Amino acid sequence: MMKKVAIVGTAGLPANYGGFETLAENLVKHLAGRYEFAVYCKRTPRKQRQAVCCGARLIYIPFHSNGWQSPLYDIASLMHAFSTADVVLYLGPVVGYVLPLNRLFAKNLIVNFGGLNEWEREKLSTVEKKYMFMSCSLAARSATSNIADNFVLQKNIEDTFQANSVVVRYGGDHTSIPADDSELLERYPFVQEP
Repeated sequence: MMKKVAIVGTAGLPANYGGFETLAENLVKHLAGRYEFAVYCKRTPRKQRQAVCCGARLIYIPFHSNGWQSPLYDIASLMHAFSTADVVLYLGPVVGYVLPLNRLFAKNLIVNFGGLNEWEREKLSTVEKKYMFMSCSLAARSATSNIADNFVLQKNIEDTFQANSVVVRYGGDHTSIPADDSELLERYPFVQEP
């Protein structure tokens, strides 16, 4: 039986929005034969919805993925994912304060922080920066595995939150590791079969 992998934190598939969606699409395209994927998608009119994209089941949440509805969207997606998936990949931890609940579900929780310290963005107010810092801190400490897309972010996650992370650069070609490539399997152990 294939493991069920839920991808949370994107606007959905197909990848028409940004980097996290492109990452999700590449993962699904390259690994659909090894895992059963579910990708959570933003509020979309019924006529425009697809049931499946690139081999992944699409689950539509009745909230927008950005703006003031973003936390509601992520919370609803995470609660559904925790109750249905074996592995939860959370991209951009907007609601990291929900992730300690994974202690109840005991899922393999992988958090990808993206390419920038969200808690340091200049466009955020002081309150928003504190919120993102707390959210990222709880996410880093609650995750089974943390992902950074560059070494500077990896060091920041370690120094700021005392949490380990693995660097995985974007691109999609890293989604398929040959079984005999021990160096890559050692470097990225979270993609191995149990």
